[in-house]
Amino acid sequence: MRELSIYYAVHAKQTIVNFANIIFFVQIHMESVTVESYAGSQAEEHPLRFYIDKRKIEIISIEKRWLTPGCRCFKVLGDNGCLYVLEYNSHKDTWSLLKVDRP
Repeated sequence: MRELSIYYAVHAKQTIVNFANIIFFVQIHMESVTVESYAGSQAEEHPLRFYIDKRKIEIISIEKRWLTPGCRCFKVLGDNGCLYVLEYNSHKDTWSLLKVDRP
């Protein structure tokens, strides 16, 4: 049985997705991600916009948010129509881009 494995390598993180019947590898690497976020006294911190290699992407909406150990993740819609998954590591105070879905 063959499998489809999609491999995302972003900031030395790995996510593997498996599907039946095909083997396929995709590698995505973003050089730098800078996130501007809102951190108000009465609201949870969330991303407002981010930069990929000096290109600014405004966040139109937060589609989904969830927690992982030590991190907050956000699936966001960018002003370019792409969906992105951003992860904030509260222990390291760093943001990472985990995934990009192009329309």
